[in-house]
Amino acid sequence: MQHGYDYSRVVAPLIPGYHKTWVKIVHFYDMLHKYDIIVCLDPDVYMRDPNTSIEFLFSRYNFTENSSLLMVPDPNSKNNQDSKGRPALNMGFIIARSNNLTKQIFKELALCGDTIPGCEKWKFEWSHEQRAFSEYFRDRFKVGSELIVAPCADLNGFEESRSGCYGTFVLHVWTAKKSMKERLKKLMIHNLMSLLEEKMWTDSHIHIARTSDIHKVGN
Repeated sequence: MQHGYDYSRVVAPLIPGYHKTWVKIVHFYDMLHKYDIIVCLDPDVYMRDPNTSIEFLFSRYNFTENSSLLMVPDPNSKNNQDSKGRPALNMGFIIARSNNLTKQIFKELALCGDTIPGCEKWKFEWSHEQRAFSEYFRDRFKVGSELIVAPCADLNGFEESRSGCYGTFVLHVWTAKKSMKERLKKLMIHNLMSLLEEKMWTDSHIHIARTSDIHKVGN
């Protein structure tokens, strides 16, 4: 509402033979046919400051007309690395431009468990679709132009994780999912009160009385 974006909460049936997170890929592909720009947030992801716009992130990370995806790596621990030793790109927060390349990649990713030898391993083994992306599709993009890899410290993780990823702009509370309700409650109350306070001052709801003398008021 603040920025004029559309919002869609996707509730979808599971895919037989796949871990539940794979559903996201199918419906991300679907949304690419409805919008020019898609921002995907997992249920444990939120903006630290709701005033931060997507356009700000475009500018900060040089996401241009030629860019297809903006993604963020996981913390660089051994269990997060792909077969080339790179931290897998996390799919909890993605910015995507709808173009032929993005559509094709996400369609192939959705099907890769049945079409690409070796990809079936990630149907249920962690980290599922995001590991499959890093193994089989990441290198089909030109990194730095078509694929923008933003710093983990900026757009992933949270302070308490002690992972080096602190969520400067986007918080992803992977291991603290149960805290989301309280986190969002505090964020929304603070944001709402800030908006109300701003509205009250700019609309001149404050009346500065010159006197409290009953004989002088009412004239």
